Amino acid sequence: MSATTVNAFPPLHSFNSSRSWFMALIVLVHLGFFWALTHGLGFRIIESTREGWIVDVPLDPVERFPPEPPEPANVQSGHVDPVPVPPVIVQPQGDPRFPFTEPEYPTPDIRMGHEGTVWLTIEILPNGRVGAVRIDQTSGFARLDDAAVREARKWRMKPGTQDGIATAMYKRVPVTFRLKD
Repeated sequence: MSATTVNAFPPLHSFNSSRSWFMALIVLVHLGFFWALTHGLGFRIIESTREGWIVDVPLDPVERFPPEPPEPANVQSGHVDPVPVPPVIVQPQGDPRFPFTEPEYPTPDIRMGHEGTVWLTIEILPNGRVGAVRIDQTSGFARLDDAAVREARKWRMKPGTQDGIATAMYKRVPVTFRLKD
């Protein structure tokens, strides 16, 4: 018994099929476009179009340049008052090198089930340390407030800046005490 194999695909070098001629035509068109772009044909088309717009659209000189406003009578020639530039202020931020630590939850408050949020205003010194700490809004429980103030004094932050210079600034921060179930 002999086996005969039939190759269903035409050889790769054959240009007898219409698909091969079509692919060759696509390659030639792309080469033509590449040649035209590298030799400046595309830029000439764009420039001529731009020039055509300038020539085709006549503008009245009055329309192109609006009349200049009259000069004020009381302004000295050559003298310009400086315009005050507002300072660039960057607020203090948390420092990822020194993440905020949580205050210790007072044991009596845990037993009594006290929870709440203390709003503190803290002064961030130019070196990033905390200066004064003030309670803006109490949690309603003195021990929770005191624990929040004690812990806030240990924090460090990136100082706020004014025109690139570290400056003491205040930041309002909430400290929440919540019992876990």
